[in-house]
Amino acid sequence: MLDALWTGEPVSFRGEHLTATDVTMLPRPVQQPRIPVWCGGRWPNKAPFRRAARWDGVMPTHAGYGLGQTMPPDDLRAVLRYTLEHRSSGGPFDVVLEGRTDGAAPDRGGLHVAGYAEAGLTWWIEALGWWRGTPEDALARVRQGPPVLPGS
Repeated sequence: MLDALWTGEPVSFRGEHLTATDVTMLPRPVQQPRIPVWCGGRWPNKAPFRRAARWDGVMPTHAGYGLGQTMPPDDLRAVLRYTLEHRSSGGPFDVVLEGRTDGAAPDRGGLHVAGYAEAGLTWWIEALGWWRGTPEDALARVRQGPPVLPGS
């Protein structure tokens, strides 16, 4: 329904969980054809990744890893392989992962992220949750800047 609403045209829809009756959502998003939709999922559950294959990207977590832990690159490869097997359309497809890097390292954690980039990662989100420290700690990490990938 969100995809239809973003067209700026009137939408009527009746589903099991959502209903819209002659709804027009304005202004339309500037991005065309629309805002990218990234679908999250907890691997190894498969349904969220089949859903992600129909959209613009995937943001997986892994049932085997907890706060402060990132799935290994090989697990990301498995997620991406499965998701892309179910992808029927072409076009860009983002692979997003939240993880933790060492901003104090000379490459600000770039070598760590490089393994994920090789596995197909397109977006790295630095985890700055409550479990990582204070708001001041988060701000300090942001000020250190993003990871620097080898060769960039």
